[in-house]
Amino acid sequence: GKSSVPRYLSVEEIAEFLGYFVSEGHVRNREKGGELLLTRKPDDEIKTKMEKSITHGLQMKTDKRDNGVFINSRLPYYLVKYIFRCGTSTRQKCIPSVIFSASKEAKWKFLEAYCEGDGYKGDHRTVFTTISRKLATGLNFLLRQLGVQKISIRKDKRDKENHRDIYRI
Repeated sequence: GKSSVPRYLSVEEIAEFLGYFVSEGHVRNREKGGELLLTRKPDDEIKTKMEKSITHGLQMKTDKRDNGVFINSRLPYYLVKYIFRCGTSTRQKCIPSVIFSASKEAKWKFLEAYCEGDGYKGDHRTVFTTISRKLATGLNFLLRQLGVQKISIRKDKRDKENHRDIYRI
């Protein structure tokens, strides 16, 4: 069947989905169709949250599997690439511009979902990780918009040939 999304999407309702996508998602557009995948292998609790972020935010059907949450449709590919413009590969990932102009609540929803995918919370600090310099800069800017004062960005060099450097914010 054909996939569809509501005529109007509320940033407040899609912020969580966008956070999960930017941290753990990828899309493919193939001749036979497209797909969106939010990957999270062992953690069923986060997969359930990812699934809810799609069904609530995009109002699309999902398929939860062992390795993540799927949408089998080309529509998410076009939404991510051309509407939200948040990157289709790990190195291209960035924060969608709609998040920067969203409410504080939507910004925090985005960051909380992103952190569940590519971050962690410790004693009195939260760390976000990415290999995308553009995303690291965007996370820094978003945190400043929210009034976070102490922010540091550290670039960790990777020794292995096929691994990219990691930014920690």
